[in-house]
Parts: sequence; C-alpha cells; structure tokens
Amino acid sequence: MTRRSTSPLWLSACVSFALSANTVNVDYQKQALDQQSAELNAQELFGAKVDTFALWHYIRQQRTDLAMQELQRLKQTYPTWRPEKAILDAIAAQLRIALRLQSQAQESEQQPKASARPTVVVDPVEQLFSRLSRQSKPQWQKLPNKTVSTASKAAFAQNNPERLRLVGWILLSRSQYRQALEHFQHALAITGPNTSAEDGRDTALKGMINEAIKRNDQAALTQLIAQAPTLANAVINASAWQRFDAQQFDTALTLFTTSGHQYGQVLTLEKMGQEPQAFELACQHVTQANLLHYCIEGYAKRQLAHFQQQEYHQSEIMAEAIQSLGKLNDQQMEIYAWTQAKLNHRGQRQWAFAQLISRQPNNHTFAKALVDSFDPQDPLLDQFSHSYPSVQHALTEKQKQTAWSRKQFNRFYALDSTSQQADQTTLSAGFDWQNNDTGNNLTGLQSQQYSLGYTRRNDGAQYGLKTAYLTYQGGNFDTQASQLQAFYRRQGGDWNALARLTYQQPQDNLPSRWFAMLSGVWFDDPWSYAASLYRDPIEETILSTTGVNDEGERWGSVSANGARALFNYQWDPTWSSNAQLDWAWIEGTDVGSNQKFSISTGLNKDIASQLSYPFDYLRLGPYLSWMHYQENQNDYSLGNGGYFSPQQFISAGGQLQWLSEENRTWQWAGRIALGYNQVDNGDVISDRYGASTSVSQSNDSGLGAALRLEGQWLLDSRWELAGLLEYQASASYDQALLGIELRWNQAERTGVTSDGLISSSPYRLHYAWY
Repeated sequence: MTRRSTSPLWLSACVSFALSANTVNVDYQKQALDQQSAELNAQELFGAKVDTFALWHYIRQQRTDLAMQELQRLKQTYPTWRPEKAILDAIAAQLRIALRLQSQAQESEQQPKASARPTVVVDPVEQLFSRLSRQSKPQWQKLPNKTVSTASKAAFAQNNPERLRLVGWILLSRSQYRQALEHFQHALAITGPNTSAEDGRDTALKGMINEAIKRNDQAALTQLIAQAPTLANAVINASAWQRFDAQQFDTALTLFTTSGHQYGQVLTLEKMGQEPQAFELACQHVTQANLLHYCIEGYAKRQLAHFQQQEYHQSEIMAEAIQSLGKLNDQQMEIYAWTQAKLNHRGQRQWAFAQLISRQPNNHTFAKALVDSFDPQDPLLDQFSHSYPSVQHALTEKQKQTAWSRKQFNRFYALDSTSQQADQTTLSAGFDWQNNDTGNNLTGLQSQQYSLGYTRRNDGAQYGLKTAYLTYQGGNFDTQASQLQAFYRRQGGDWNALARLTYQQPQDNLPSRWFAMLSGVWFDDPWSYAASLYRDPIEETILSTTGVNDEGERWGSVSANGARALFNYQWDPTWSSNAQLDWAWIEGTDVGSNQKFSISTGLNKDIASQLSYPFDYLRLGPYLSWMHYQENQNDYSLGNGGYFSPQQFISAGGQLQWLSEENRTWQWAGRIALGYNQVDNGDVISDRYGASTSVSQSNDSGLGAALRLEGQWLLDSRWELAGLLEYQASASYDQALLGIELRWNQAERTGVTSDGLISSSPYRLHYAWY
C-alpha cells in the first residue's frame, strides 16, 4: 500500500497564507513625516518605520520557519502594519520550495538507499557565512570583532552583494553605522535598487545622524544633510520636536536651525519669550503658508495694540502691512476703519466701512459709521441706502437726529414714521401787551394785540396765517389797526428757509403799511450761517409805529429796509462764538431818510452737562456791540421819525441763556443780560421842513439789563399754553412785553418742543432758525 504524504500543520497554513497573499494588491506606500506640525509626537514620527532586516535575513537564508515566526511577531508588535508585497512573495516562494522538497524526501524513503557520497572539502569562508546567516541578532552582537572583520573583508573581496548586505546588517546590530553604510552602499553599487540594501543604508544613516545629535556635532550633521538631505532633515526635525515637547527649547532651536526648519524655529523662539524675533523670522519666509499665517497674526496683534494705545498712525501701518500680504479679515478691517475715523482720513474711512457693510449687511453699527463718514447730500449715500436696508435705516436715523439737534422739528416729524406725521394742523389765539417808557409822555408807547392763527405742517414744510387787531396809545394820540400776516418755511438737510409777509391798515386816515422778511440758515459743521433781507417796522413810539395826523400834517410810520447776517462757529461741543452785522435804510412818511449800521459779537460756554437739571443748553458768556445812525431822529417834530437813533451806541457785558429739555409736557427758556451802555446821541434837527434848528441832546451812560422768561405747557394731548415776559431797562429807557397764547393741535402730542415758544414764532424771528 502507498504511504500518504503528510506535512506539518503550520507549513500548510503558511503556504495557504502566502499563496493567497500573492493575489492581493497590497498598497505599501511609505508614510511621510510631517515636518510642518508641532502637534505630532516626535517619537511617532521617528518610529513609524518597521525594522524588517531580521525578516529579510531569514528569507535570504531560506529559514522559512524562522521567517514566519518573525513575520508573526512583527504583526503582533505593529497591528496596523501591512507587509510589503515583496516580503509576501518571497515567503510564498520559499514555502512552495519547502513543499516540493518534502515531497521528494517522502518519495526517496520508498526507494532503496544509495551508496554513501564521497567526502567533500568545505571552504572556511563559505562555512563562516553559512554560520553567520543562521545566527540571530543577539548572537551577532556577541561576535568577536575579528570574525566580523574577516567576514567584511571577504564580502568586499568577493564583491558579493548578498554577503555585503549580511555583514551590513551585522554591523548595524553592533551600532557600527559608518562601516555598515559602506557595505550597503557597495552592495547597491553592484545590484542597483534593492529593498534590503536601501533599508540598511537608511538605518545606518539614521544611526549616524542620531549619534551626531547626541554629540552636538554640527559639522557632522551638515555633512549628513548634504549627503541625504530629506532623510537627515526628517531625523533632525523629529529629534527637535522631541526636545520641543520636553521644553528643551535651546537644543530644539539649534536643531531646527541646522535643518532649516523655519516654522520650528518660529514656534521655539515664541516659547523662549522671543516673540519679536519669531515674528521677524516668520515675515522673512511668507512663501510658506504657516509662516504667512503667523506673520499676519503678528501684524494683527500689533494693529490692535497700537489702536488700544491710541497710536493710530502705527495701527494704520500694521493694517497696510497685512494688506500687502493678503486680505484684511473682518476684525482687522473693523480696527482699520475705526483707525481711519480717528485719523479723520475720510476716503479710507468710507472705503473701510463700505467693505465691512458688504460683508455684514445687517450690522447697524457699521451702517451708522458709514453714514457718518459722508456728507448728508452725497449721492453715494443714496446708492448704499438702496443696496443695504441697514444703511437706509441709519441714514434716516441720522437725518432725524440732525434735524432734532438743529431744532428742525418740522423735518424731524416728516422723517419720523409715527402718527405725529398726520394732520399737523394748529389753531391759536393770543394776546400781547407792550409798554415803552422813556420818561416823556409824548414819546412813550403802549400797545395791545389780539390775534387768531392757523398753522399747517406738511412734509418738512410749514405755513400759516394770522389775523390781529392792534391798539396803540402814546401821548395825546391813540389809534387802532388791523393786521394780516402769512409765513412759509421749509427745512432741508442742512438748511432752513423762512418767508414772511405782513399787511397793516391803521385807522384815523393813516397810511397802510406792509413788511416782509426772507431768511435762510445754512448748517456746515462747525459753522452756521444765517442771513435775512427785511422790511421791518420801527415800533418805539406811536410816531415811528403808525405815524400821526396832526392838524392836517401826516408824518411818521417809519420802516427799516435792510440786510443782516450772523456767523456762528462751534469750537467744540461746549464752546462757540458768533458775530452779527446789520445794515438798514430807514424811511417813513415825510420823514428824513437815515442809515443804520451795527456789529456785535459774543462768546458762549455751554455748562449744562455740569448740572443735574434737565437743560437742553445753559450758555454763559460775554458780548460786545456797537451801533451807529447817520442822523439822530429821536425827536417828535415834523420830519423826524421819533425813534432811538444815536450817532453811537456801545454796550458790553455778559449774558446767560437757557432752554430746558425738548419733548416734555412743559418747557421753559430765558435770557439774562447785564452790561454797561455808552450812548452818544449827537444833535437832532428840529422841524426839518420848517425853520429847522439843530438841538443838542445829552449823552447817556450807565448799566443796562435785560430779562426774558417764557414757557409752554401741554395741558392735555391736544391743548397747550405758552407765555412770554420780557423786560429791558437802561438809564433813559424801559420796555416791557407780555404775551400769552393758547393753542389746539389736531394731532395728539406727548410733548412740546422749542419751536412752540412765543419768541420762536415765525412772526417774530429775525432768522430762520426753526
């Protein structure tokens, strides 16, 4: 009976494994070292390569059983390791050979034994290499130096690449890296590319590099980098990261410098507290992405620090440096925008906030800043407001706020979206009483006025009509008059305009009179300009006011036709100064013509913020004024106007003005002035159309005072009451004025504003302030 061929179980399993592996496409790409990240552990970087020199040794020596054991050990040690296809192919081939030899041995057992072979003489060198190939790594490490030297010489003498590789691996096991490198390089020179020789060569180089690192031998490291730059730099950097993790920063910096690893140098310098040097180095190598990022971050930190320290020009330089490297991010752009605002660089400020609003369209802070950087009438604002609702909202809010601060309440309500826009009709009834006392019954004047008014506000404009009945008493004369007044005013973004017309018809066969004013105000921060053309009555005596009809002679009824202008400059939120010019041509019925010129100036300090009381403003400051008339007509004789017209009048003093807050249920305002007056009357011509005589009038000087108090109260949501009291006193002249007005508003109101004060009435104003 034929004997069944048997084989060990492990051998059959290994054959099956190797043959099946032969059909598998194994991807064995080397894992590259990450030289750019300080986050990877240096030990993992260095140890990622599996040492297969023992496995290859067993394969070359055809020790299949030991090769399989080593393969199993490596897979257990490195669970994620996948053997190279060359290893699996070599093991599979040897297993096939082993199976064939086993089969031949079994067949020979069944045949008669052959006669003994003759004795063969064995070469000592062959015997040496046979023994070395069967030994393990620990055995190689214990070999005498002479044995290793003999094997080395023989391998070189024979020019045998396999034996050169074997001696190379033996030398590696004994840490003789330089000698091992020579063997592997010679083997590669003979065979060309070879996995085992290349692995041995790289292992030898790694050993030499690590020894040079331990010795801190920079010259040796430099030579090794020149010899194998990629491998040497990888090993040096891995060692440097190990020392970086161990906080051995001096050594790490030296190694990173040797390998030319700029990012490692930058991070190490930063850890050593040398951030300026790290920043400078990073910015010298911005072609590397991570160094570019570090450089930009360094500039960004400096940009913010300079801004916080109010070093705005330096902050601007840092932002421009970032822009030269790339695009400013949102935070950097915001700092840059506010920097331009602080530097008052209008164009750059507009560009920066336009960039921000394009990135964050709903950011109301950026929208407001963008609107504030433009003139109110700039057409670009309209383009932005059409593109971005947030800009439209900010523009409207700014226009409302500006209108409110400029007392443009009509315009404010036109911009507002509340119900206050609708039905802005007001009806009013008022009473005024005035008394001028000169100490002379002939030249005094007392008057009363009873009035009814209608006012309508519509889309930033306001217009109204007012009819009045007036009575005048002075000396031996008294009369009455009917009066009709109309006004129209409009408020733009940075201007106001006011037109007023008055017609008056006295009784007692006195001539009718008409008056008018056209005024404009322009706001151009920090300047404000106001100008008026006017024809105003001179209401100081009954002669100058209505004229008299005495024994068939009619004269008087004086009016001033002129122009006035005022300039105001706001030095800062609390200080302002102003100057005013006034010129007029004065004429009347059978009254000699005259000219007037005056100039005044003042300085104001707003101290409202220093008080807890709710003042809108509280202004305190000095004033100085000078006035000149061409002729003195302060006489009641024929041809004279009967009005105060000195050749020179000088007044200097101080004044206090105040206004309580807007939009409350009540409001009050006032002015107190105290000064010294110097009056040079000059001569007056008596009876200009008869036997005229020049009469001297005495000069006056002394203290003068003026007081104005007024207020308004919202009685309920529609009814309001306003009152005014004025008093002026000097050495030769006193004037008192009392006014009261009751108003009804068609639309409900929650508060009153200063345009409702009697002195702010469009029928009384000299300029279109409201």
